[in-house]
Amino acid sequence: MVSAANHRAAGVAARWARPSRPAAAQRGADAFDRWLAIHRLRRERSLPRHVFVDHPAGPRPCYVDFCDPFAVEELARQEPAEVLITEMLPAPGQLWWRVDGREQCAELRLGCVVRSAAR
Repeated sequence: MVSAANHRAAGVAARWARPSRPAAAQRGADAFDRWLAIHRLRRERSLPRHVFVDHPAGPRPCYVDFCDPFAVEELARQEPAEVLITEMLPAPGQLWWRVDGREQCAELRLGCVVRSAAR
């Protein structure tokens, strides 16, 4: 159960539409060059450490922690495309949902149908 005392309203997460990888992160580059290119992009765009990356080829957004070298490498391996990057809010350490004492992240998506009013 969520109480008002332990739930912090997150507000609206920041979003960015960007190419999935900078030119220096192309497949021919080595892992270190890809790491540097992704982190340059993160610094230039002021991206937060924890984000979700929605790639058009993926079934759902993918969580990326820019301090995790495996996550950064996976991001650099994606096919070139425009991606939607969404800030993770609340961030780790601020998540209110816990399972067996461990923080869990979840997203609730709703579909809405808007119809014109009957006259």
